[in-house]
Amino acid sequence: MRRKKRGAAFEWLLIGVVLIGATLGSTAMIVLKTEPPKSESKQVGPLVEVLTVKLEDAQTKVSGHGEVNAKVKAKVVPQVGGRVVKLHPNMASGGLIPAGEPLVEIDASDYELAVNSADADLQSAEAARQSAEASIADATSRLKDAQDDYDRTKSLVERKVANQRELDKAKVALDVALAAERTARSQLATARAQVAAAKVALQKANLDLQRTKVTMPFDAVVANEQIDEGQFVTAGQSVGEVYGTKKIEIPVPLLDDEMRWLPHIPVAGEERNTHGAPLPEATVKARILGRNCEWKGVVTRAEGQLDSRTRMIHLVVEVDDPFAGGAPPLIPGAFVDVSIKGKTLNHVAVLPRHALRDNGDVVWLVRDGRLLFQPVTVAHTQGDNVFISDGLDEDDRVIVSSLDVATDGMLVRTPDQLAPSQMDSTAQTHVETGATP
Repeated sequence: MRRKKRGAAFEWLLIGVVLIGATLGSTAMIVLKTEPPKSESKQVGPLVEVLTVKLEDAQTKVSGHGEVNAKVKAKVVPQVGGRVVKLHPNMASGGLIPAGEPLVEIDASDYELAVNSADADLQSAEAARQSAEASIADATSRLKDAQDDYDRTKSLVERKVANQRELDKAKVALDVALAAERTARSQLATARAQVAAAKVALQKANLDLQRTKVTMPFDAVVANEQIDEGQFVTAGQSVGEVYGTKKIEIPVPLLDDEMRWLPHIPVAGEERNTHGAPLPEATVKARILGRNCEWKGVVTRAEGQLDSRTRMIHLVVEVDDPFAGGAPPLIPGAFVDVSIKGKTLNHVAVLPRHALRDNGDVVWLVRDGRLLFQPVTVAHTQGDNVFISDGLDEDDRVIVSSLDVATDGMLVRTPDQLAPSQMDSTAQTHVETGATP
């Protein structure tokens, strides 16, 4: 019994020693534990995209829209009446007819007869004139003889070689010759007037004959036509409308504020180039027949009045030879985009419009790794770009990406601060997520 008690006591003693040893070992490990070196935490700003400022002379542009109009338009109006015997093969809407070629031909039979009749009348008048000229020559000769006879008889009477009766007889003969000469002159004047009238009648008959063929003095495109072969037309009746192919005009409505960016434009009643400056160039763009087309033009003038509804002024852009070249023609009625070259702004920075912050008068700069708010002066806004005239220096770096939160002086990073591996990783992230740095 005593031996069992001793064995149990020994076991408890052994357990106590083990527990005490374990406790002492744990305490020693805790006391002797070496703390790892502490690393200082480094703040990292968001990654931003920047644009380096370059101060330059920038060309302004004023953009607008307009509808194409023909510069030269004309109605097809016969000047004589009759039955239509022939139409030009291209006498249909959209057809092109060269200058001088007949659009419409009218039966010329009656007009040819009129020419023949007028020619016969002229020949008759010429014969009458020739007869009158012969008569005046004879009357003039007779008058001269009568005058000589009278003068001789008068001299003889004064010398008392002839009597008064012979002088009276000579005087009567002189009066008769004088009257005959006057009559002959009157007849000659009438004959000459008849010749002149006959010539005019012949010219009129020939002109009417020519007018049986209706032509245009310019290359023309048929806008519309209302005529068929066999149809009877009267003088002055409109049978169609055409327009010229050499020039077209585009009225472009602009606000008064936009006009200040353009050089001087001639206004109503003002001669071109009064100020000696070249007229502004313009670029005209349109999509025609499924193709993007472009033409060059020039602003020729401003229309003479403001639009009473919109209070806008219309500048007229003129394009030469809109049917030339391989591109589809710029036809009337087409709606086009027009860009007009304006004044040049010197020493400005051109930035994307979204680079402006707050109320549009501040940009974010990156300097020494920090974001700075920089006030700027916007001289001109053009499409998606702005021209900054004050507030930026050469090589300033402007943030063009967006930030959820931005404070003046906050830390930011730019792509040039990243290691190549980080840039590749960042680029891969952008590709996978579609994010913009």
